[in-house]
Amino acid sequence: MKIFKLSSDTLFNLAFDVIASLEKILSVSSLLPDKEIYSLLEEDLSYSLTHIRDVFKLATNISLRKYITRRKYTNILLQMSFEDFDKLTMYATVFKIQKFKSKCLREFPLLNNKYSTEYMQLPIDKIMLRDLLDTQIAKKGEKYLMESLYKDIIKERSPFEIPENSENIIIQTSNCMLIDLEKKYFIFGDKVFKITATLDLIQRQIAEPFLSMLIGQPVYSSYSLPRNANSIVHALHKFITSNSVTTNGFSIILEWSNKHGWGSSNLITLMTFDDNELKDVHFMDNPFLIFDNQNVILNLSFFNKGYYK
Repeated sequence: MKIFKLSSDTLFNLAFDVIASLEKILSVSSLLPDKEIYSLLEEDLSYSLTHIRDVFKLATNISLRKYITRRKYTNILLQMSFEDFDKLTMYATVFKIQKFKSKCLREFPLLNNKYSTEYMQLPIDKIMLRDLLDTQIAKKGEKYLMESLYKDIIKERSPFEIPENSENIIIQTSNCMLIDLEKKYFIFGDKVFKITATLDLIQRQIAEPFLSMLIGQPVYSSYSLPRNANSIVHALHKFITSNSVTTNGFSIILEWSNKHGWGSSNLITLMTFDDNELKDVHFMDNPFLIFDNQNVILNLSFFNKGYYK
């Protein structure tokens, strides 16, 4: 995961990376469920979904979910003539989308007047993205955008200040929580950060036929649910130290900010499964958490060496 100072130019480049990655995914299939698209975006960009959503929303003032929906509808509309669209009833199902015409007109109301691509959601190009970002900055100011991210990290949490010359900090033992990750944010120098987690549930009943065909082995849908970070960290510690059985994956994410920048990092880069059981976990280089036989440790070298600057 790349960690960076978030200037307006960096925000522009990151948002365009999201757009380009999404177009690559939709060029393969416009029919993938949103959850599958989110997973592919995370994999392609090596960013957490939270980070991807926030970057896109900050730059465009459009939610990622709405943009994906509009792009899906547009790709289908481009395969239809006006006559085809006009013949549809409001309740017709098209490519498994119920009430397709009704939903399209909700997103693109001007299609009622003129069936034209100018009233659909074509991919956002660099010129359009620059205009959207400049509008955002003109409305709210770059300082406001950065401060809103800062406030999101500290919201409803109490501070845990880390002195600059501190040794690594134990946050959990094998049977005891020492620092509540759900209730604390950390202060280190001029930056604040928090640690959150998700549980990644894999739907193994039916393989995704299209992706399975492309990759040559079964590919299953998954979706992420926010979960208590203390519990997920403890479960990972148990897996590492005692090889406890687990059938689901998880993500442990660090988000940092100061009033001039923002970034995030996923502790886990890859999880491998065999016979529906987790077999191996791969971590980022210089991880922000270290797991030994007894303790889970906040690795301050991650911060001291400037990995998140």
